[in-house]
Amino acid sequence: MHFCNRHVRREPPGINLSFRPVLHTLTLIIFAISTISSVRAQISQDEVPAELQFLTTGDYDTWTPPEDIAKNYPYYLSGFDDQNRPIWVLEFGKWDIRSGLLKDEEHEKALDKHIDQATWNFFNSTGLRASAEAPIKEFIVLIDADGYNLQQLNSVKTVSFVARKLALITIATRFASSVYVVNVNFLAERLLSILKPLLGKEFEKFLIFGTNTNKYIPRLLRDLPKDQIPE
Repeated sequence: MHFCNRHVRREPPGINLSFRPVLHTLTLIIFAISTISSVRAQISQDEVPAELQFLTTGDYDTWTPPEDIAKNYPYYLSGFDDQNRPIWVLEFGKWDIRSGLLKDEEHEKALDKHIDQATWNFFNSTGLRASAEAPIKEFIVLIDADGYNLQQLNSVKTVSFVARKLALITIATRFASSVYVVNVNFLAERLLSILKPLLGKEFEKFLIFGTNTNKYIPRLLRDLPKDQIPE
């Protein structure tokens, strides 16, 4: 599944953001050169939920994940909607978390931090196009479950890890205007059914769609620019 990144390609000029493996690094560059580089600029520290306060004291602005983690667990800033809210895409269906957890403890910790950094970037990105006259405190998340497979669902350790990290992401979506989950096959639907009781009331904000693009694309077009919709 391919997501367009036309908005991102215009910032900064001269950088080819269609090369997906470097999107994570380029996102960090955008944050570094932005005049609004702290989550406190749009979302005050007091507003950050208690469960996520640890993000405000970490090195998530400067930390770079190992190359294999950035490549194998992709997420990226896709663009902005017509209200300048950032749109984040998580290609969750490609995340082979089970294999990652079979590696050493250091790799598992890096994967854990990589996902926490994604959550931090959701918050921090609200300042990218904000101004004093038009503050922005919301973001949009689009989770693509295309490729989710039985191997992930058959591992208790993997499901437990996903539950813990998705719970934190779900808490962060208190500041999301919308959360879309697309290409949800039977196995991904089963995972969400297992996790739903653990995710709290914020999970009610998640709009979940199956694999039929003829059904979910018209719905997404109500809220998102056409060039931010899966092709």
